[in-house]
Amino acid sequence: AEEYGMTSRPISRSTKLLIAGGVLICLIIGIVLGTTQPWKNDNNVSRSRTNIPPSPTISPFPSTYPTISANPTATRRPTTSPTYSPEPTLSPKPTIQVTTPPVPTTSANAAMYNAVAQFIMDLGISDASSFTRFATNAEEGTGNKNTPQQKAVNHIAQNDNIFQDWVFQNVPPPAQSMAQRYVLTVMYFALSGYQWEEKTKWLDGSLHECQWYGLQCEDITVYSTQTEQVATSQIIVMPRLNLGSQQEIVTEIRLENNKLKG
Repeated sequence: AEEYGMTSRPISRSTKLLIAGGVLICLIIGIVLGTTQPWKNDNNVSRSRTNIPPSPTISPFPSTYPTISANPTATRRPTTSPTYSPEPTLSPKPTIQVTTPPVPTTSANAAMYNAVAQFIMDLGISDASSFTRFATNAEEGTGNKNTPQQKAVNHIAQNDNIFQDWVFQNVPPPAQSMAQRYVLTVMYFALSGYQWEEKTKWLDGSLHECQWYGLQCEDITVYSTQTEQVATSQIIVMPRLNLGSQQEIVTEIRLENNKLKG
């Protein structure tokens, strides 16, 4: 050192302290950087992992399987075909009318029929020819048809309780009442009474004829045997009335607007 003209000086204590401090600071900085940088990386990784959707979990196979019957049975097809009900049929509208049977054939009915017919003929209201059956004309077709007189006798003989009571009790029926019942019954059949709009109690064999619809009667004392005419139907009633007796006599027949035909 002396050869080059340079002289060596000793390093002061303060300089040493500065150098040592600088080295120490650098060392501290290096340590700090080394410990903080991995933490940041781990934090970023954890954040990125939270954004990944979870993986689906596959459920295991079921532990049990469906049981198959050893001998499966199937439902058999029906052996019979279904039955279908026939189409409903409408019954014809019933015809309401008083049916008149033919001349009775049994001995009891024949006796009652003959008694009524004979009684009417004795009164002189109808003769025997009125009670016979007659053939219809060509326009009405073929066959037989009862006269209104025969229909009336049939009805009285079979359905008139009042007349039958007289016969069974062996009591002669009052001529005027019997004549009225017979004539009104003939009028019913002659004027198609079964088609009347109002025919309440008509031909009811248990009621007095004065109770039939449209008839008005009065208690009249009979003093003569002169016949009288009822309404305009040309039916003569009440011959041979009992003189001096008081009877319920039909004095008025009101059947207007009642579909009378005949």
